[in-house]
Amino acid sequence: MTVKHCLNVAELRELIKSKAQRSEMGSDVLRGLVEDAEAWQAEIGIHTYFLSRILEAEGEEEECYRIIGMVYGLRDGMWLSIQELDVTFVAYMLSHIRRLDGVSLEEELAALHVALMERQYGKAIRY
Repeated sequence: MTVKHCLNVAELRELIKSKAQRSEMGSDVLRGLVEDAEAWQAEIGIHTYFLSRILEAEGEEEECYRIIGMVYGLRDGMWLSIQELDVTFVAYMLSHIRRLDGVSLEEELAALHVALMERQYGKAIRY
């Protein structure tokens, strides 16, 4: 079974930093995951919502454009799924999300993205 992992904000920030500076990632787990994705053995997912949080902190317009281009360009060299929170994802989210105490929106979105990448459509919440 193929590994599927949706990056959280901290992991995405580390990936962007390492790719921009051509440096090693501090996390061995993330480094291994990226190496597997570059070998097309694992799928990495990212949310544009998480990317927007990183860009918001960046502030400089030119740097934001460079980061956006670099992130979208990563799809050419690795198995990367960019979730733009489109109609398909929102419909999936509304039929599968459960508010659990102690679970952040970031964790919930990442888990939903992995479930959608794995095409888990069987368990839906009925309103």
